[in-house]
Amino acid sequence: MAFVKCSYGHAIFCYDRSLVIMDVLTGTTVAAPPFPLTQLCYRTFISPEASPDSYLFVSSPHCLYAWRVGSPSWLHCDFLNAHLIKEMVSFKGRFILKMRQKLYTVHLTPQFHVELLRVDCRDYMDPYVLSGNLVACEDTLLLLGRNGEAFSIDFSTEPAKYVSVEEGGLKKWAFFFGEKRTGQPRLLMNPERMGLRGGLVYQLDENARVFSYPVDGNQNEELEPEPCFATINAYLARNPTSFAAWV
Repeated sequence: MAFVKCSYGHAIFCYDRSLVIMDVLTGTTVAAPPFPLTQLCYRTFISPEASPDSYLFVSSPHCLYAWRVGSPSWLHCDFLNAHLIKEMVSFKGRFILKMRQKLYTVHLTPQFHVELLRVDCRDYMDPYVLSGNLVACEDTLLLLGRNGEAFSIDFSTEPAKYVSVEEGGLKKWAFFFGEKRTGQPRLLMNPERMGLRGGLVYQLDENARVFSYPVDGNQNEELEPEPCFATINAYLARNPTSFAAWV
């Protein structure tokens, strides 16, 4: 089976229509029922903190599928261009996905369907910002742009709105991204207790080396390998066929 994604501490493997989820800390595996189609696009495993249920989501070109772990069958709903889904997060008991520059809410009950999440985009927001990473941080849903800008999403208004995060507002978190988006974006609060630094993105590049850059900086600048991960950088340099992803 081929490894396809890491998400919320689990690795997803796939072969043909078969999907297996493995808890990377315990090695426990669970197999999903055969997927209804042969063409699988986006895959992610969501384990929401507010619910005892966990779901595996898979998209095909024009349909989104969900499997509740332990159930005998897949749920599905029509969703045009579902193969373009890039991210999905669990936030305050609901699932939110991002496709292109728009956000959607995924409803599992009473009927499985996807609904556009209306968010007011200010005139000054560069479309390039809207293509950034979506990360759930405690009680805040963040959009981290690729040019150093960061926005939180305020759900207290209708429609919701993007609110610019003040400089230094992300200092208590460290963020972990993968170059090929094979891993769910992760974060760590008070990273100093693990010898890491807050306000940084720890990035796995295409060769699985670890770099860092300020979350409010420009990631296009030339980066140096992160010294905190010198051992893994050296190992992967000697073993180029290895694969690494944040879990």
